[in-house]
Amino acid sequence: MQVKIDPDELKELVREVVREQLAGTEDDPLLDAEEAAAHLHFSVQRVYDLVAQGRIERVGPKGTRLLLRRSTLDAFLARRRGS
Repeated sequence: MQVKIDPDELKELVREVVREQLAGTEDDPLLDAEEAAAHLHFSVQRVYDLVAQGRIERVGPKGTRLLLRRSTLDAFLARRRGS
C-alpha cells in the first residue's frame, strides 16, 4: 500500500518532528556551547573540539547552532570517570 502526501503537508510534518526533537525537556534540557562548557567545567573551545571528535553527540545537523542534551554531557562525564 502506497500513501500519498502533499509536499506542503510533508514539510509541516518534518518541521513538527524537528521541533519536538529540539525541544528538550525540563529533566533533560538542551544546552548551548557556553552552558555545556559550564556544566562540564571545560572551555567552550574544548566542547566544540569534543563534538568535532565525535566524543559528544550534538542535537541537530552540523552547521547549525550547537545544542547538546544535558543527559549526553552527563553520560560523557560518567564515561570519563569510568562509571
